[in-house]
Amino acid sequence: MATRIAASEIKTVDNIAPYDEALTWHEYEVTKVLEGILNASRIRVAHWTVVRGKNTKSSGAVGEEVELRIRPFDKEDTDNLADVVISDELDILAEEPPRFMDMSAILGDGKSPEAVRYDYDSLFSDQMQIYWHLRHQLELVVLGNSHAAEGILPGLLLDDQNKVTPKALNLSAGGAKVDMQCLLAEDYVLPLPKLKSMVWMVSARIFNEELNNSQTRLDTFKASPGYNYDRDHWAELWPVKLDVPPVTIANLKELNLNRKKFDPWGWVGHDKMMDEKEKSTVLKKLTSVKFKFDDEAWDTFKQTVSRATAKGVRVYVVTSPMHPMSKDTPSADPDGSSHEGQAKMVEMLNELDAANDLVWFWDVNRSGNHGMSPDCFFDVDHLNLKGATELTRQLSNWMSRTQ
Repeated sequence: MATRIAASEIKTVDNIAPYDEALTWHEYEVTKVLEGILNASRIRVAHWTVVRGKNTKSSGAVGEEVELRIRPFDKEDTDNLADVVISDELDILAEEPPRFMDMSAILGDGKSPEAVRYDYDSLFSDQMQIYWHLRHQLELVVLGNSHAAEGILPGLLLDDQNKVTPKALNLSAGGAKVDMQCLLAEDYVLPLPKLKSMVWMVSARIFNEELNNSQTRLDTFKASPGYNYDRDHWAELWPVKLDVPPVTIANLKELNLNRKKFDPWGWVGHDKMMDEKEKSTVLKKLTSVKFKFDDEAWDTFKQTVSRATAKGVRVYVVTSPMHPMSKDTPSADPDGSSHEGQAKMVEMLNELDAANDLVWFWDVNRSGNHGMSPDCFFDVDHLNLKGATELTRQLSNWMSRTQ
């Protein structure tokens, strides 16, 4: 039992998309140990406020006494939470109280049977529901991590028919590293019967070996009920049946899919820009450099691109734009990627472009010198609606010139 004496802001599904997990740190005075051993009178506890794209029952009321089920928060937790939105506004102390993880949300979680088919253990479930309804008519798919999920609006690509009958889909997953992006490409995108193009947004982040040791996002996806259903029923699901009527925007609305955060083309993002307070926080994050180029990740990416072009699919690779302030900071990305690592990736992508007639590469970011104004950004590495609209229109014009 413990009494809450301080609480950080509670993050919800509404303000963390396209990510699907969130933690918030609280501080407590311990009133009684009910089970186990705890040699501390004051503790800090990380509470899950969003789990698998769903809000938990969370309270931040100071003075409230609560019963907690906790375990020590260790280095492995820190390593595995790279793709989790964490809210920590507690005071920095010379001698900080010990930290713990609240287990109640996890221990009390259950799945309803009707959710199993399209439960991919995250907000990505919503995109996959759209995918399964549109796959017989898709001609273009966007791949990447949250940069692409927020930065590219497939509804603005292709022709006017795409605005009524979606033929383009954003299948980018927040927090996805190269292995997961390539798995999605190999298993779900390349077998599409009408696929003509892929747009793949990349940054040095996905080729940073310092980050790629943890495959939590991929492991979660592969352990999900939806993915395992797909594996078990693969022969029934493929090849895609083409003798079905086209699905329109109106049809998708009638289906009442769980798409609160996504448009009919799978885009999710924010219509606000970063404020001054957030800028100072971000600048601190851009001071630390921790990068080693991941050759294995590059080989995996290159092989998947080659398999796509071998099928006659056109692959458009673009770098994700970072906030203009990143051009003058030690790191090129708040994850710690270096400017040198970004430059090496650009060089290798130019070589890939030159060696393959069906690959086109555009370095949108240009080390932060992309010409997009600060009001195009939601935070340092994600575009808002204005930025995504501007970038997608430029992307559409660039792609049309390659035809």
